[in-house]
Amino acid sequence: MSGHEEFQTGRAPVKAWVKGVPVEEAARRQLENIARLPFIHSHVAAMAAQRDLVAVEHTLKQVVCVKG
Repeated sequence: MSGHEEFQTGRAPVKAWVKGVPVEEAARRQLENIARLPFIHSHVAAMAAQRDLVAVEHTLKQVVCVKG
């Protein structure tokens, strides 16, 4: 059993892991437009935002070493 929805676009299919998640019509149209691009090979994959699955524990800061 797969966890994604697949819909045809006339060119490459879109595989979207969005079961149980509402997808805006504008977002679906964007995926369909991307799938119609000539350089897309087999399919377009999309996933809903996963903000609720992760938590920020550490913030990285840039360090610049300068000789002198």
